[in-house]
Amino acid sequence: MANGDSSDLPSLNLVESMSGLAARSVNNDSLNEMVWLYNYYRDYVQWYESAKTRLQFSVIDTLDQWQLLERYKNNGLVKGYVLYSVDTSPGNLHTFRFKMNHSVNVATVAASVYNGVLISEELEAKVQKWAYHFYLMLGEKRSLGILRI
Repeated sequence: MANGDSSDLPSLNLVESMSGLAARSVNNDSLNEMVWLYNYYRDYVQWYESAKTRLQFSVIDTLDQWQLLERYKNNGLVKGYVLYSVDTSPGNLHTFRFKMNHSVNVATVAASVYNGVLISEELEAKVQKWAYHFYLMLGEKRSLGILRI
């Protein structure tokens, strides 16, 4: 179980990308744990409790995003990260906006292909210490390229 701030979109994207990698690994029989991003919305709590009873799983740990990232980096699930820019265009989150930055969409696909996580430019300094990482530069004024895998 991961604790995260659901109002912090870069952190949420990071945890959700780890959740996707964990789910794929469970489906491939290479991991036996899933990630649940806990929040306090009544419907989610009810669904979680129902799923816990129905599937008979137990919580093995509660981690913050950085602890979970370290865990999955150390066990080889996460191979690196894909850098993206947070969209700051004015307007509602889930609507098309003029001059919208779509780099998170491209980064999501790349992260899935390369077994990476989503890292916003704001969070990059916290993960640059990794010995092995890949890095996709995404955005209007930057070129697209893989540097190290």
